[in-house]
Amino acid sequence: MSDNNTMTDEVILQVKGLKTYFHTDEGIVKAVDGITFDLHKGETVGIVGESGSGKSVTNLSIMNLVQTPPGKIEGGEVLFHGEDILKMDDKTVRDIRGNKISMIFQDPMSSLNPFLRISTQMIETIQLHQGLDKVAAREKAIEMLKNATVSVHCWQGDDVIGFDSKEALSGGIQTTGNYPGKARTPEELMADYDKAFSLMPGRKKLNLHACYAIFEDGEIAGRDKIEPKHFSKWVDFAKDRNMGIDFNPTFFAHPMVKDNLTLSSPDEATRKFWVEHGIACVKIAEYFANETGEPCVLNIWIPDGYKDIPADRLSPRLRFKKSLDEILSVPYDKNMVFVTLESKVFGIGLE
Repeated sequence: MSDNNTMTDEVILQVKGLKTYFHTDEGIVKAVDGITFDLHKGETVGIVGESGSGKSVTNLSIMNLVQTPPGKIEGGEVLFHGEDILKMDDKTVRDIRGNKISMIFQDPMSSLNPFLRISTQMIETIQLHQGLDKVAAREKAIEMLKNATVSVHCWQGDDVIGFDSKEALSGGIQTTGNYPGKARTPEELMADYDKAFSLMPGRKKLNLHACYAIFEDGEIAGRDKIEPKHFSKWVDFAKDRNMGIDFNPTFFAHPMVKDNLTLSSPDEATRKFWVEHGIACVKIAEYFANETGEPCVLNIWIPDGYKDIPADRLSPRLRFKKSLDEILSVPYDKNMVFVTLESKVFGIGLE
């Protein structure tokens, strides 16, 4: 799967017949067995497959990071600008890693060690890859962190309910959502936001849920009917503070959540309601991006799932996929709206 909108004819990476096997007590596991592909400058390639199909091992092999034993790259070539990474000495490969090819690992413990200061780890990495002394590396790390934008979630503003529904919260959200002193109006939430911002260094973005729509003069709109105009005050708030906005559809705490299902609901009226909510949120996310001049991350999370093992796991997943396809079929600027999908880690049978 690739995105060729900005692709050029220049090939920067060629993987040819790559084979990586793992030698175990039970025998040889052919994790990667002859994969071949090219990557052009400006092209985005996605490797798609089930868990255990070899996606991560492919990337580790390209970086020559396969742990030996038990793994071993048995054959193939990985040509980076025409040079085979698999035949390079350790020093040459280290010069490429982090400078010319980088990898974001799935396990956060592989990225930042919680027992060490972030500054210590960044300084060490900068020294290793850029050859700076410790003082210069520290200044570089500080500058990088200043430019890193933190998306501050609306729930940092002392509320997890929103202002558009009186529906009961789920058990997990109730734990943090019912207490004296929480924001009751948009103005109070904005004040809470400002207090949170004042305690945080660096660049920030506003991160909103759809349930924080602001209606004027008694107006009310269902979540399937919300529009950009219902968030104009939030845009003004963000512009006054020179920050962008990220966004989340609110697929919970609403009467149209049926049997704890939304986009995967077998009830077509329920499913369509939440599809329309998702489509409305895509349009609002694009509005945020256009108004603030910063890309908007639209994070989709749904509560759908089961606490036990359902008899039918396939049908809810197919309905969920159909719903997502319908939501994302609407035209929007993919350079300004970045759609992400957050799984529900505690449900069973739908994720």
